[in-house]
Amino acid sequence: MVTTTSAQPQVSTPVKSGRSQRKWRNLVIKPRAQVELVLNIIILTVFFGATISVVVHNQLGRIFEVLYGAGFLDERVTNLLDQDWQVVMVWLAVLIILYLLTLSFICLIHSHRMIGPNIAFQRQLRAMISKNYGARVKLRYGDYYQEVADLFNELSKNLEEESQQSLSDKEDELI
Repeated sequence: MVTTTSAQPQVSTPVKSGRSQRKWRNLVIKPRAQVELVLNIIILTVFFGATISVVVHNQLGRIFEVLYGAGFLDERVTNLLDQDWQVVMVWLAVLIILYLLTLSFICLIHSHRMIGPNIAFQRQLRAMISKNYGARVKLRYGDYYQEVADLFNELSKNLEEESQQSLSDKEDELI
């Protein structure tokens, strides 16, 4: 967010969509970047989860075959183990879905903390290009790149002071 401290009054128009709608709209700032991040992490997680599941399933299957073939397990015990395995698979699926939802939420928050300051920096640069040196970058609590925002604000302050000094020098020359 860029705030201005220039002498000209700033008129802000209220958002007609309401505060709650604005919050939801601002949740996804750069949809493509945020969706790519979440999808990459989900695809990687699913790949490793599936690989681990296949390895565990194959190894347990071999163990059951050896035990059943050696006569240590009768058909009733094998059926009970199969039923228990099915329950474990359902719980694993539920846990994986909860994990992916949690991971997506965390990715959304962190991408928002990275992309939000980027938008504030772009606004600051546009203001500086249009010679509005009174504009300042104000980041939210928890946003990344606070040090960069401080440097932008210091640069704006220095440019504003130089601009005012230059104006006063020109006024003195005219007098």
